[in-house]
Amino acid sequence: MRSFRMLVLVLSAIVALAPMSIKAQSDGWQVTKLVVSAGKGLLSSGIGPTAVFENASGSRTFELSGDDSQGYGVYAWNFGSKFSIAATGGHLMNTPWVGPKVDWRPLKGVTLMTWPGVSFGRRFGEPGFTPNFGIKSGFLFVDVKSFTASFAALKFEEEKTRLVPGLAWTKAITSEYSMLAEGDYDLTNNRPLYRVQLTRTFAKK
Repeated sequence: MRSFRMLVLVLSAIVALAPMSIKAQSDGWQVTKLVVSAGKGLLSSGIGPTAVFENASGSRTFELSGDDSQGYGVYAWNFGSKFSIAATGGHLMNTPWVGPKVDWRPLKGVTLMTWPGVSFGRRFGEPGFTPNFGIKSGFLFVDVKSFTASFAALKFEEEKTRLVPGLAWTKAITSEYSMLAEGDYDLTNNRPLYRVQLTRTFAKK
């Protein structure tokens, strides 16, 4: 258990260096996506913007996102199209957190993701200095044409593990704009979750 906690801390601490890395290296970083979402999702609430940056080779990406209750950054290293690892960090309900994020795509259209983390405080909404290794999550995404089926298991601190299946539909509006409509269902709390999203994609120069 201690080795796992140390791994979480070491990997996620890199997020503090990510902005300096972007500034120091002139390897063609540019904005590739701007997103505005609204509604209640598994990891989002209210209206929130997202900006995605990518270097010229596509080997690294940097994402800044926020909404009514949180803000966070994701700095990812992409190893081809099948695997990526990221250092992430931000705040949720005024409580800071950090953690690694790993995406693995073993088959075309199939993505497995894990996103553990550590927050600082007794619980979200009560920030402090004591590390709390209570963020655990796993996700499965399956893409079929314009639809994405998902299943998530998410645990925050002392809460019960939330089991959430979902379905999203993406529709291209133009070559640059697309929209997404998503419906999830929190089986643990017997609650539906609905979210919409508008994405502006920029061609890489």
